[in-house]
Amino acid sequence: MPPFGINTYDHNFEDAAFGLQNNGDISEPVLTKSGWHIIKRIAKPEPDTYDVFVRRMKAQINKDQRFDAAKIKLINDIKKSAGFREERSELQKFTATLNEDFYSYKWTPDSSLSAAPLFSLAGSQKYNIRDFAGFCKKNTRTRLKYDKSKPLAETVDELYNEYVNEIALAYEESSLEKKYPDFKSLMREYEEGILLFEATRINVWDKANQDTVGLQKYFEQHKKNYFWPEKATGSEFRISGTDQKTAEKIYSYGKKNDGAKILSKFNKKSKVVEEVAFEYEKGSADLAGIDWKVRSVSPLVQQKSGNAWAFKKLSSIVPVREKNLSEARGYVVADYQDYLEKQWIEQLSREFEVVINKDVLMKLKRK
Repeated sequence: MPPFGINTYDHNFEDAAFGLQNNGDISEPVLTKSGWHIIKRIAKPEPDTYDVFVRRMKAQINKDQRFDAAKIKLINDIKKSAGFREERSELQKFTATLNEDFYSYKWTPDSSLSAAPLFSLAGSQKYNIRDFAGFCKKNTRTRLKYDKSKPLAETVDELYNEYVNEIALAYEESSLEKKYPDFKSLMREYEEGILLFEATRINVWDKANQDTVGLQKYFEQHKKNYFWPEKATGSEFRISGTDQKTAEKIYSYGKKNDGAKILSKFNKKSKVVEEVAFEYEKGSADLAGIDWKVRSVSPLVQQKSGNAWAFKKLSSIVPVREKNLSEARGYVVADYQDYLEKQWIEQLSREFEVVINKDVLMKLKRK
């Protein structure tokens, strides 16, 4: 059977099918109006993702008659508000000139077709038979789907209605900003947003990444802002598989000896101590309780597991060091972008006078 969902088959059948928990499970015999059934679950497809669901539902909705009815009503409303006028006689004249060639891809409109208006929208937007014939020629696939046994007049009428509907929807789309001020404002905001994005990309973002000379010069002027902070390197010694007394003994020995000696002395029979290297910046919470100097040792801390302990020991202090450009590149590029943006805004301010309507601004503040 193909995959199925609810409300596809008899309720008894579906209850038994969806009651199977695992692939390979088999139901008890189930009685429906069609007879007896034994169901075996082969697989249970995963639910559609949101994107797949939306695409599938849109396709179903577009095929639904209610969608067609809503579309027809919308088009009729558009035609009414736009003062749609048509001259059916011109369409009839055009139809009279056609023969069965119209149903083939070879058909070409007669160059002597009338330029008299076929229909109009808003009085000024007029479309003639030549326009409609061009539509028919361009939509070869639509013409070829009709059977030659169908009367030419019916085929032309269907193509004409399709053409009118397409023009009406395009007219409405072009009129949205005039009919709906809020939509006009939204579109203007969208267009200006794209324009600003492109201008910023050209003058700031791309320039900061591509202007290697300018980036190097900016870095040389501000290199003191980019540095590695003071750090400490060392090791954490993790003790396990022993008792507290031994752990304290290892800790006492570790205060005076390096890691190699600690591991050599206490890992002879089994691995009791593990050494893990670390590097932390000054002020790190991980080094709380340790003096900031070489060979400093943290207190011995028992781990949450109970039968384990750990302590840290510093081996070196790495002083503050300036970063080179490659090490600081991400930060330098970000700061250079800010610098370029400020320069760009200053340039725009010199070129264009900015006037602030303080009365309107104060009204906005009071709201």
